[in-house]
Amino acid sequence: MKDVFISLAIVLGKRDSLTMVESYAGFLKENYSDYEILLLATEDIPNISELLRYVDKIRFLQISNTSDYEILCAAALENAIGDITIIGRLENLTKDIIEQGVSTCFEGSDIVIGCTDISCPAWYRFGSRIFRTAVSRVINYNIPINDSGLRIVSRRAANTIISKNRFHRNLFLQMNHCGYTVKTLEYRCDKRLKKPHSLAKIYNHAVSILILNSTKPLRFMNVLGLFSSFISFLFALYSVVVHLFKRNVVEGWTTQILFTSIQFFFLFLILAFLGEYILRLLSNQNNTSSYNVVLEKHSSVMLDLSRLNVISESTASEVNLTQTGRDR
Repeated sequence: MKDVFISLAIVLGKRDSLTMVESYAGFLKENYSDYEILLLATEDIPNISELLRYVDKIRFLQISNTSDYEILCAAALENAIGDITIIGRLENLTKDIIEQGVSTCFEGSDIVIGCTDISCPAWYRFGSRIFRTAVSRVINYNIPINDSGLRIVSRRAANTIISKNRFHRNLFLQMNHCGYTVKTLEYRCDKRLKKPHSLAKIYNHAVSILILNSTKPLRFMNVLGLFSSFISFLFALYSVVVHLFKRNVVEGWTTQILFTSIQFFFLFLILAFLGEYILRLLSNQNNTSSYNVVLEKHSSVMLDLSRLNVISESTASEVNLTQTGRDR
């Protein structure tokens, strides 16, 4: 049994079975000295009160104002109190990955990314590779393509992440950029995962990654605007020179239309990017929270009263290399 406090945070869906939660509670009780299970959902879950009556160390949080998975994971990270926090869904959680991930954290990796086989259409894979190649030139986008959405985070990494001003946005990318050691862990889920294929969600996620994490696209648009202005100046100079040195100039309506179309293309492209950055500024100035906890429930089961807060040895048999606030 590992001497560590584990927080298992599970984002519940509408059709998730609570029997799996009870199974994970038994697994944590057998393998770790302290644990809690944090359940998060965007609506009240049927039979949750019954589960809290006979299974101990469970907290249930009902979250409003969002259905975004990364924001729900951020809420889990902010409310968890364990030395190591495991964040996932029932569909991407297994007992093996919990055990392997905690062991990997003990070895010194503060953030563990779960990677598994994911089902997605060919157009999604093709577009994802193009996007990753392009974005990697702008920001350090290093999230694996087969990311399952499972994260295992040490306490010191969690403290660093939640200390950021807007850590709820693009949480997974901020985890990779927090400065601590990140490691990927391949595993097999009970069922093959599927990526969401909604074009609106894909577009919003892509724009959010590009706009919220770098000002380089805005700098590129500034350069593009200056280049367009320079081209306009050259064209104006060309028209004046032709008018001065050549008589009976043929009407250049084709060239004019082509040039005007190109200039308007650049103009509206620049305006679109400026609009996204203005939206970012307005969003950052908005004081509303990314999520709200509208309901919180706890297990009503009595804790183990026979357990004493006294130990016979001052040092643990297995050292956690990512622990915080203790002698190593």
